[in-house]
Amino acid sequence: MGKWSIIYGEYEGLESKAVALLAARMAETLKETIPCLKADCADERTSSDTVIVGTRDDNAFIGKKFREIANGNEEGYNVCVEEQAGANIVYIAGNTARGVYYGTVDFLGEYLPTVAVSKALNFNLDGFFGAPFRDVMPAYMLESAPSVQHRAIWTWGHCIFNYKKFFENMSLLKLNEIVIWNDCMPVNASEAVAYAHGLGIRVIFGFSWGWDVNYEKFEIADCFKENKVREFAGQVTAFYEKNILPTGADGIYFQSFTETQSDTLRGIRISEAVVKWVNGIASEVLEKYPSLEIQFGLHATSVKDHLDDIAGVDERIKIVWEDCGSFPYHYSPAAVGDFAQTEEFTQKILTLRGKKEKFGAVFKGMTTLYWDVFKHIENPFVLGANSEKTLNDVYSDRLPAWKYIQAEWMKNVKYAKKITESIARKTKGNTDIQLLVEYGAFEKEIFFPVALAAKIMWQPSADVTELIEKTMLNPFVKFVNL
Repeated sequence: MGKWSIIYGEYEGLESKAVALLAARMAETLKETIPCLKADCADERTSSDTVIVGTRDDNAFIGKKFREIANGNEEGYNVCVEEQAGANIVYIAGNTARGVYYGTVDFLGEYLPTVAVSKALNFNLDGFFGAPFRDVMPAYMLESAPSVQHRAIWTWGHCIFNYKKFFENMSLLKLNEIVIWNDCMPVNASEAVAYAHGLGIRVIFGFSWGWDVNYEKFEIADCFKENKVREFAGQVTAFYEKNILPTGADGIYFQSFTETQSDTLRGIRISEAVVKWVNGIASEVLEKYPSLEIQFGLHATSVKDHLDDIAGVDERIKIVWEDCGSFPYHYSPAAVGDFAQTEEFTQKILTLRGKKEKFGAVFKGMTTLYWDVFKHIENPFVLGANSEKTLNDVYSDRLPAWKYIQAEWMKNVKYAKKITESIARKTKGNTDIQLLVEYGAFEKEIFFPVALAAKIMWQPSADVTELIEKTMLNPFVKFVNL
């Protein structure tokens, strides 16, 4: 084989991260430094084997190869591996830097272990696996784009022990949004937002609209009092302006008083009251900030029998549904007993407010807080700056839970796949699915259930066995085996 090189379009932002990932993986295999050449300085290939990476705009070699990439999807990519004049040529092409990065992640995480390696299997004494970049690279062509537009993680902020590693691991799963709930805003929120943006991840900060310890004097009857609603709307606007707007975050998420099994509170129907409350506050906020994304975390348990009320939620607000029945909405990945009813309910809420419904959902079945020892954070704190020892302690503590969870996800993944596929189809991908992943040392390892769920969000129409196979073989992913 000839000497490998990388020809890239731009070395900045996510494209630089893509080139760095490629160079590191290739150097690890080839035991040598990999030449990296800018496309406009590489009129002729300087080696026989080449990885060409970039967009049509910044890399002329990509422009010559592809007239179109992934039907124009901004996160889509094309990966092509072929032989040219006896040389291995790899193209990783995206419509944007994010697409380039995602294509690179999947080339390294899927092509190399599932195609290049598996097709090079041998039973000679020289070894069991063939070596990517050392042996002939099997021909390959993939055009890929996400089926779900916003693929997120939902977590409490104090459960992020190292925000840089947390966001980096998210990016390796092609996750592009995080919702961070806090009692008090982190003092380094702006730094965290900037780092997430550098990895193509939107940041949504969550806080309460009349539901937690900050609003002990809240009364449900106030929802019907215009002056009370307006007063609280002023508090929400002030909180946003002081704490969130300066961080450069991409939106806000809130919950109210719907996390209960009862459909009434102090004799008042929760569904009716919460719509009055939410719409009144949102109208005030959106009048001042009309482009602000507002996500309403709504627990189905208290409103499921009064969907006519919920249909009245301001259409500018994205409803993010929780607790809609069995897995994948349930905390336990083994709870699939009433899946038929869960699926039926999902169909009802997908277009509850019409064809332009802004729909979102929280999928659970991962690690969660230890609620029996939970304590609220009563003062501002530093997000994701914990010691390595703290992270290692949490990691060791949570491994048994992750082992159980991964077994149940393998057993019941078809249910998560079916709900995701239904959501993606009905919303035409214009939707938001958030994975509840908290207190699980995710920054230490990318655990199999999270990776599998992310894979499903990207491509829910794929065969279940293929999804499991690719996730298990992905070198970025941890499969717990205690």
